[in-house]
Amino acid sequence: MMKKVAVKEENTSEATRRTDLWRSNNTCVICQDHCPTREDKDKHENQAKHKRKFLIYEFFAKEIPNFQPFSGPSALVKRYTGCGEQVVGLECLHELHFSFSSIPWWACSICYESGALLEQADKHLTSMNHITTYLDEFHSSKTAALQMDGDRMKVFEEIRRLCDEIVAEQGGELLPPECMIMDAKVTEKEAMMKLALDVERLKPSYRIHTDCTDEAHPRKILQCLICRQLIAVNDELLKRIWGIHELSPTHRHAVAINQFLEQFDVEYILDGDVPAPEGPLKWKTENECNYGPLCGVKFLVTFRKRKFCQLCCCELDSIEQHFSSESHIMQFLTISSPVEMFRISQFACQSRMKKVLEIISNPKFQFENEQSRKVHADWFPKNIEVVLKPESHHFPTLMPPLVPLGIDSSCLFCTVCWLAVSVDKSVQDEGEAAWNSHCAKPSHFEFAIRRACFGFDDAFFVPMSSNVPKAQWNLHGKWTEMKENNKETWIQTQSDVGLEFVVDDQENQEVVCTLCAQWFPRGMDQQINNHIRSYQHLNHYLHVTNRNLLSMVMVQKTEKASRELVLEWLKRSVHSDMDEMRVYSPEMAMRMRQWGSIPIRKVDVISYDPTHRPVIECVMGLVDKLADDGAENIEMPIKEALSAAGIKIHAIKQRNGNIERILCRCTQCEMAFSTPIESIIKSVWDCHLASEQHFGRFRAFMAAKLDMLGFSEATSSYTVKAFSQEDPSRKVTWQWNSKEKAHEFVLNVIGMEDLVERRSNETDGPHPPDFFCRLCAVVIPRRSAALEAHVRSAKHILCYVVRVCIGCNFLYLAEHFAHILSLPTISAQISPAYYHGTGLAAEGRGKGNEKVTSTAAEGLPVEGTVLHSCL
Repeated sequence: MMKKVAVKEENTSEATRRTDLWRSNNTCVICQDHCPTREDKDKHENQAKHKRKFLIYEFFAKEIPNFQPFSGPSALVKRYTGCGEQVVGLECLHELHFSFSSIPWWACSICYESGALLEQADKHLTSMNHITTYLDEFHSSKTAALQMDGDRMKVFEEIRRLCDEIVAEQGGELLPPECMIMDAKVTEKEAMMKLALDVERLKPSYRIHTDCTDEAHPRKILQCLICRQLIAVNDELLKRIWGIHELSPTHRHAVAINQFLEQFDVEYILDGDVPAPEGPLKWKTENECNYGPLCGVKFLVTFRKRKFCQLCCCELDSIEQHFSSESHIMQFLTISSPVEMFRISQFACQSRMKKVLEIISNPKFQFENEQSRKVHADWFPKNIEVVLKPESHHFPTLMPPLVPLGIDSSCLFCTVCWLAVSVDKSVQDEGEAAWNSHCAKPSHFEFAIRRACFGFDDAFFVPMSSNVPKAQWNLHGKWTEMKENNKETWIQTQSDVGLEFVVDDQENQEVVCTLCAQWFPRGMDQQINNHIRSYQHLNHYLHVTNRNLLSMVMVQKTEKASRELVLEWLKRSVHSDMDEMRVYSPEMAMRMRQWGSIPIRKVDVISYDPTHRPVIECVMGLVDKLADDGAENIEMPIKEALSAAGIKIHAIKQRNGNIERILCRCTQCEMAFSTPIESIIKSVWDCHLASEQHFGRFRAFMAAKLDMLGFSEATSSYTVKAFSQEDPSRKVTWQWNSKEKAHEFVLNVIGMEDLVERRSNETDGPHPPDFFCRLCAVVIPRRSAALEAHVRSAKHILCYVVRVCIGCNFLYLAEHFAHILSLPTISAQISPAYYHGTGLAAEGRGKGNEKVTSTAAEGLPVEGTVLHSCL
């Protein structure tokens, strides 16, 4: 009777078992575990892991269909684009946007895992469990021959190779996850229950510590629990700073290393042979490196062939030397004493070593040398080996060395504030007291907070022109007082300063001044330009670039005198319209990776003019033949080659998300041209940079450098009068000049502001007075007829229209006219419709966006520019 009851219970259990959870091969759909018998299945279904995943499985089956797609961009795609990482299986995730959270939650539809933090999505997407499940589901043909029970390292490397292959097949693009907007009625507690999340899954990987040394100004310090970095923060900017830090290379490398170690069998071993430090503790110096007691051996990871410190992320030459080095000790102390170490790390060398010795001499201090770890693998795979740091036993002193500041004083340049801290030359402590006083100031800590709010990877700067409009510049600028944010600010109208420190961050839609550690949302053009022209920005620029002038500014008796001094210097500086802020775009940088590479030899040779180029090519060919080192086969990415050649991408034409053509601008000859992506090498290097036109314009600009101090406020007496139209209702656009055998533009007079009348101080000098056209890069004899002929020429008109079209983002017209300019013979038969289409028929736009209007009643003089002593 008992047997019958047992059989009946088994049959009942089998009958009530959900068939959608088990495959025909007895594998759990949710967990991928193989359970051949009923007992195995019953045991499996009672496991906490299965129950947790079952809740997420039910969430996908019952909850997801009730919600709407999210129309905004994917936070995960932006995250991985921002740090330049490629992941597979991202399209299997669902990005869940809840009303109670500013950061989306996520759930994986093939692994039935979930999380409330994006860092948890990082860990899941790079786990072998997710990757192998994804490959089995969608790329089973690629994994058919993969021996999963072989050497784990070989399996790991083979899986990474398959992932790279899949990414290449996708064109380097990330396939986005499903983004859903969840019902606003769903509370955080309900969402946690449905997604099987506990409270611990809501906590990010950092701790906040408070330094109350100065009770009036308490300081908050963020301690990253992954890479152990200490960062200055405040409540207002905490989320922004953590988001920036999460995408920093140092943090991402630590994440990758930790993830790899977690996926291998790590064996903990006792280190009984490590001697306990004996007092009194002291430092010893060898080869300019300081060594103390052995500590933090718990971070030693022993591979079969090499040794590694997980705390310092580096390979070790000597265990004893590394774990007793000042660099490792400083890093180790940040774990147990973050507040003290944030402060101590800024001290001068001797003061720092003294404070560290006091901490580790405390009887309660834990050296943590009792155990280490062992990994059953030869070494890291190549993709992780390349991100390891080089080992260093020396801890870099943050206190800078004394450098001259004028004749009577010295200074310490603070790399946090980017300011020169003045130090009297009579001090005996090498400025240590002045440095400690500076670091204790609230302003220094505020700068540290603001600097942590942005981080730019050099690999993601792209050779593109920023479309943030510039303010007008004047030959004879002045200071004007303005009020912004209830503060009085002095703005100069002379020219832009320090654009090399300003970043157009297209990823976050901001403009960031790395000099002053300030940022502005895109669209606030007035505030951006006011900052670039402000006295504070200019003064900060001098701290970094010109300390001789800074020393003179510092001794001025009034701020007004200081302003006038720097304005006079600015007037004497060379101004260039080609100066631009840098453009930062990880997305565009990733796309440019797909453009391929170019032989570096081609890049080198093209910088020589057509006359000397054959000789250089011959010499390089002989050198390559003799050297036989393969240097001629080295290639460089197109992105870096464009930067080296001074070519900037001004606009991009896309279709269906794919780039078709790009509009380029050469900063050497100031010409524009367009090219399809597939023929970018031919268009840029073979056609433009190798052309006589490019070298001719470049030589003309170099020979006619215009000193801003040479410009006077006098207006040239030469002018070009407007053409007298017989019928104002039917104006003539182009008129045939039978003498010159060319068409002349007579509808309007444009581009006069780009003409400069040059006069020599020497009445009998070898160079007679003339005109120079900054649009066409040509010299014109100083005769009215020659001036008018040039201004009405098709070439001048085309150069002007191309610049206007670029400035107004009329991309098709700019591309069209740039193509005409590149032809050997420029046809003047241009349809008036093109010209009217730019909006310039009655009114044009000149340099600085000023209006250039002509009437029949008066002509236009050469734009108020008479240059003396330039020949």
